[in-house]
Amino acid sequence: MARFALALTVFLAFTAFSFRVVFIDGLAGLVAIHGFNGWGPQILIDLVIACVFVMFGLVPDAKKHGISPWPFVIGILLLGSISTLAYAVVREWKRMHAPSMAAA
Repeated sequence: MARFALALTVFLAFTAFSFRVVFIDGLAGLVAIHGFNGWGPQILIDLVIACVFVMFGLVPDAKKHGISPWPFVIGILLLGSISTLAYAVVREWKRMHAPSMAAA
């Protein structure tokens, strides 16, 4: 339960923060930061690399746990880490509600 609560808390906090940034700065703020200096493109490339590696690990993990990976893969392409955090929430929820091996 603690892992689910942590995953849900981080997901909700980061999603709320992200939507706030988009609402206040708009997508123009995203474009502007990448032209400011070398850090903008570096951070973007770093995020893309991290998300690609997450996708390669997420697909087999999701299949192993009986979760369709494709909504999360598409979500990663559109929303980045928000979708990764959503997967963590769904995976923990499914783990908490899986039939216990002791009951079998």
